[in-house]
Amino acid sequence: MIKRVVGLLCLIPVSACYQFVPLQEAAPTPGPGSEVRAQLASPRAFSLGPQTLNDITSIEGTVYPNVNGTDSLALWSRELRNAYGGRYLTNGNVFYIPREQIRVLEARRIAPAKTALAAAVGAGMLVGIVTLITGGGGSGPGDGGNGTEAHVVGPIGGVINFR
Repeated sequence: MIKRVVGLLCLIPVSACYQFVPLQEAAPTPGPGSEVRAQLASPRAFSLGPQTLNDITSIEGTVYPNVNGTDSLALWSRELRNAYGGRYLTNGNVFYIPREQIRVLEARRIAPAKTALAAAVGAGMLVGIVTLITGGGGSGPGDGGNGTEAHVVGPIGGVINFR
């Protein structure tokens, strides 16, 4: 169990929290491979195979090379969202969205504050687990203590000594 927790905590330094940030209207469209979310000017229907999804208000995905030559944004989509909060995974369908139908185009960026908070919590948890596994030093047989002290790992990984 502890090995699994430590293994998962090791992922925290290489992970990050992301957010979508609106692009300026004058900014050029992000290049192919960029992660974006397009919020549509008005809800519209999209076909996914034999199904038609109605009232779609945003599409999230990766900018795809526009091979049809029109003034549209090509998105290799991951997710469609409707006006009622429904989310639909799209398995990588490519949609061409005319520019005049895009209300806001947002780019996916790292959220520095959320990432720093997650890293700090992860580091605190890692320190707490290591302290718990190694006994946390302190008193005990052979280290000069009288054996009457207790160590408790705090909620963020701090060690609280009771004498």
